[in-house]
Amino acid sequence: MKKKIISLTHGTTATITVTEPLSPLGWFAEIHGVFLDKNIHLTLSGEEIWRFLFHLIEEAEYYERKYPDSKEKEILEKYVPKEYIKLAKELKKKEWEIYEDRHGEYPIQPGITASLNPKYRPPIIRFTGNFLGQFFEIRLTDLVDMIKTAMGLVELAKKSE
Repeated sequence: MKKKIISLTHGTTATITVTEPLSPLGWFAEIHGVFLDKNIHLTLSGEEIWRFLFHLIEEAEYYERKYPDSKEKEILEKYVPKEYIKLAKELKKKEWEIYEDRHGEYPIQPGITASLNPKYRPPIIRFTGNFLGQFFEIRLTDLVDMIKTAMGLVELAKKSE
């Protein structure tokens, strides 16, 4: 198992652990930190993170079709590398439960939703739910850093096998 700790927004850290080096989904991120004086601990699987990214892509494409002046797709393409957008689309499987968007909040896990606020630069992802503190935020660039770190660890693990 390969592991790496990376720094995120507001002094938060994520420990990225690869569990299945043959799959871009075979990893998880343990996010630790303090937000608004509350200790935060959230574990997201690689699949949950890729599903959320896919949701953001679908949402941006929808807004682009419905509202031609919309900037969501442009913002997403600015902060998320094209290869991750392409891979998220390839990874979408029929078995994935692509949850319904609830007024901008995506249910990433039971009891926890994630939403993107594109008004900030870089955009902020807010996790809301049944953990101490009720919500906390990271930047979209943090999510991309977690994916980038995981993909690097997956490549290292493949080479060492």
